[in-house]
Amino acid sequence: MSFEVDSAYQGQEGLEAVERALSKGKPYAMAFIDVRMPPGWDGIETTARIWAVDPDVQIVICTAYSDYSWSEMIDRLGHSDKLLILKKPFDNVEALQLAAAMTEKWHLTQQAHIKMAELEELVGERTATLTAANAALTEAIANVKELSGLVPICGYCRSIRDDHDYWHTLEQYISDHTNARFTHSICPACLEKKMREIDKI
Repeated sequence: MSFEVDSAYQGQEGLEAVERALSKGKPYAMAFIDVRMPPGWDGIETTARIWAVDPDVQIVICTAYSDYSWSEMIDRLGHSDKLLILKKPFDNVEALQLAAAMTEKWHLTQQAHIKMAELEELVGERTATLTAANAALTEAIANVKELSGLVPICGYCRSIRDDHDYWHTLEQYISDHTNARFTHSICPACLEKKMREIDKI
């Protein structure tokens, strides 16, 4: 495995490098940070500032001293699965293994971010579609008129009485109380009856 490696001698310089990499769209996957970097920020302060601008960077804190206990580091940085401690003196193989493992972990995290963004976009599209469908359904329901209950109809002429005691033709009443509209034709039985009546004339 090969790596692109940059170096910085002070915490502020390291933070500026992280900010530049972010602005170019080529963020760092991980950083080895020494605890002691006099006269500027120490490694814990530098880590906190780097995570403030890029919380995905994997960090290995390198130290030969007990400047901070683990609990003090956690108090300052919070519980994080992006933080490891490497005690000095360390073997080059240890550093290489950490670089390989944490860089791969960073890549997997980026892929998870991309998948999550794709899912959120898909959910947004589906939500918009459902919202539009729901609005159309609500509008359709609002436009529906329904006949229900008892309808007083004349047994002779088939006129219907409304709630105000007015009588209307069957067609007019249904048109007023539903979205139905009438077209007129003649059924076979009536046609035959009318034809017989015409023949008698």
